[in-house]
Amino acid sequence: MTLEAQNAGLAGRLTNVTAQFVPGKITAICGPNGAGKSTLLKLLAGLLAADAGRIEFDGGAMSDLHPRERAKVIGYLPQSAEVAWDVPVRNIVALGRIPHRDGASEPVAEAMAALDLSDLAERRALTLSGGETARMLLARVLAGEPRWILADEPFAALDLAHRERLLRQFRIEAAKGRGVVVVMHDLALARNHADRVLVLEKGRMAAMGEPEGTLSSALIEKVWGVKARWIGEPGQSALLVDPLG
Repeated sequence: MTLEAQNAGLAGRLTNVTAQFVPGKITAICGPNGAGKSTLLKLLAGLLAADAGRIEFDGGAMSDLHPRERAKVIGYLPQSAEVAWDVPVRNIVALGRIPHRDGASEPVAEAMAALDLSDLAERRALTLSGGETARMLLARVLAGEPRWILADEPFAALDLAHRERLLRQFRIEAAKGRGVVVVMHDLALARNHADRVLVLEKGRMAAMGEPEGTLSSALIEKVWGVKARWIGEPGQSALLVDPLG
C-alpha cells in the first residue's frame, strides 16, 4: 500500500512536492525550520487538504477514504505532546483502538511494552514527564496497528536510551511491512537510521534518495547554509559543522 504526494501543494507552505513513500522502509523528512516538513506530514496523514495536486494512498485519492478507514491505515503522531485527560496511561494508549471498535487489549499491552511503559500503566497521564508523555502518545499510535506511521519529531523529548529504543521499534515496524515516515532535525540520525531521506527547502523538494548520497556536504551547505562534513563509518556517521564566520 503505497503513499504518494503527486505535485502536492498548499498555498504559502508547499509547492509541487512529488514523492513516493515505500512500505517496509523508514523515510526521514528533513529541512530547515519553516521548510514545510510538518505541513507535508499532515497532508500525508489527511489532516490537511492540498490545494494543488493530491495525496494518493494505494493508487486512490487519500481524500476518498472514509475518516474511520483512514484512521485505521494512518497512525499520526503530532509534534506537540499534549494530553487533555488525567486518566491512566493504559486508557490513553487504548484510544488507538477506537477506529477498530474491538477493544482488543493485546495490541495495547504490546505497544506499551515496546515503549517501556508497562510499569506506568496505572499512572495518571498528567503526572508523566515530557519524555514519558511522548512515549505514551506514540504507544497509542502503535496500538492501532496502522499500515503507516507518520511521526513529527518523535525524538525531541526522549533521553538517549529511549531514543535508541524508539529507533529499534521503528525498524521492527518497518520489518513488519509498515511504512514509517519521520520528521527529523538531526541529520546524523537520519543518515544513520533512515532508508530514504526527503529534503525540503522553502516548501519545495530539494532532494530525495538514499541517505548517504542525499545528505551530502554540498546539499547541507546549499539548504541549511552551513559548511559541514561527515566523519565515521556508514551507519555510525557524525556531522561536523564548521563554526560560523
